[in-house]
Amino acid sequence: MRGTRIAALLTGAAAALMMTACGVPPSSVVEAGEPATGMPAGVEVYFLAGGRLVAVPRRAPGTPDLATAVRLLFAGPTGAESSRLTTALPLLPRPPLVKDGGDTVVVRLPARTDPLGTRGQQQLMCTVVHAPDPYWDRRGALAPPAGGRKPVPPVTSPPGGAARALIVRVIGTDWEVDLGSGSCPFLSN
Repeated sequence: MRGTRIAALLTGAAAALMMTACGVPPSSVVEAGEPATGMPAGVEVYFLAGGRLVAVPRRAPGTPDLATAVRLLFAGPTGAESSRLTTALPLLPRPPLVKDGGDTVVVRLPARTDPLGTRGQQQLMCTVVHAPDPYWDRRGALAPPAGGRKPVPPVTSPPGGAARALIVRVIGTDWEVDLGSGSCPFLSN
């Protein structure tokens, strides 16, 4: 075991020596413009940690959007996260259908899904509000729309203007519920 450590240290030292011998100077972080494209972008989904809502970053395949964020939310915490994160959302046999209608986002759940409890509603609303659609940035201001879509005003009141309500309509087999901004405690003041 000790011989393996010594061999690893010698290999590392030799590599460092070769890099300096080749004229590769040491450097710090270099800012090089925009992030690389082709890499999966991220979304935030909201899970529970000790009963509190917490934002959890997720890699989104392709271009991140509202539907992807909702589907990743309903997929639940990963196996590695399950020791510290939980969800109040049901495990679904297939992903929900998500339609962004501007002021109203419709989330249709598979047949025989029970109604969402308060914590599940909060997870969903906070995920929708912080998803790449409808074009929110971190300060609650509108980000530029993509693909010619009309941006949706933030749920909270922008400076000098009244807020327009964002509704998330969750539809089950024989039930539906409309969630408003009060469903995400981070928006309630």
